[in-house]
Amino acid sequence: GEYTLIIKEWSFLLAGGAEIYCSKNGGKAQMLGGVSSDDAAQPFYNGYYTVEWEENAVLIRYCSGTPAEHIDKPDTWKSVRYELP
Repeated sequence: GEYTLIIKEWSFLLAGGAEIYCSKNGGKAQMLGGVSSDDAAQPFYNGYYTVEWEENAVLIRYCSGTPAEHIDKPDTWKSVRYELP
């Protein structure tokens, strides 16, 4: 489509997270924000995330590794919503 998400995931010692970027029509990527997770979770590397495109925003759900979340139940995952550039 018109937008591309770029997710730069990181982990170090007991922490983890990702920077979320978005590019429109192949242009320069703009940082939308960041998320945190348990260092062992690596939700984006492991495929434990969903992306829902809205008219002017993107909703990202991800399994951050907290005990309240279940890998097979995305409705228990953390979520972030960013306005598109």
